[in-house]
Amino acid sequence: MTISAGKQNLLQTVRTKSQVKGDITNEAARAIIRIEAERQSAKTARLREARLAVQALQPDAVPERRARTRKDPPKPR
Repeated sequence: MTISAGKQNLLQTVRTKSQVKGDITNEAARAIIRIEAERQSAKTARLREARLAVQALQPDAVPERRARTRKDPPKPR
């Protein structure tokens, strides 16, 4: 029995059952990781917006500096 090698047969590779299952698992894992990353970035953006909104409502937290006063009078030299 001879196998004729045509253009279609040369470029196709036969994938084993374990390779196909591995590819399905990889695709599923990557999809889960991508979804989690998107959720995390959305949460980060939402929290950033909330923090900026709260900061806009609050007055400046930096108090004005008072003039320094000496505790002891200067000693004569």
